[in-house]
Amino acid sequence: MTNANINDAHGSHMKLTLPANMRNIFLTCISATNGAVCPADVTYPDGTEQIDVTLETFPKKGILSFELRMRVPHTPPTSLPLTAEVSVPEGMFDSTPSNNTAQHNIGLTTAETNLRVTKVSQSMTGVLETTEVLGDSGVVTNLEVTNPEPISFTVKYENA
Repeated sequence: MTNANINDAHGSHMKLTLPANMRNIFLTCISATNGAVCPADVTYPDGTEQIDVTLETFPKKGILSFELRMRVPHTPPTSLPLTAEVSVPEGMFDSTPSNNTAQHNIGLTTAETNLRVTKVSQSMTGVLETTEVLGDSGVVTNLEVTNPEPISFTVKYENA
């Protein structure tokens, strides 16, 4: 975002409109040049659809770059429409308000997974390929998950 005005625009507001149902929303300023100062990083509640950030120090020719990170829903849409808009502080005149809004549509594709869970071995008591003993009532099950490389882990069930 660039302050192309002939005056400083300290106290301007940047508003981002996000798609519905986003989670883990985090906005960070990754760079500030020509005297601009990054606002603080902010984490927003899940489901936030409107972000409003005050640009306290935004001099003429100042440039701020932001990174927006968020998680999409489990069943994501095919695209994510994002809108960014900046407004000057009250009492300030903007000679070119037509360049204050930007829209971007991010196309999404989903990666197909092919998870497979296999029970490798099971023991009702004692030790199973480890040095841990669960006693007479313990059950140890070794499982392997592949996608496509194996990831091994152990699930332990114990009677209380």
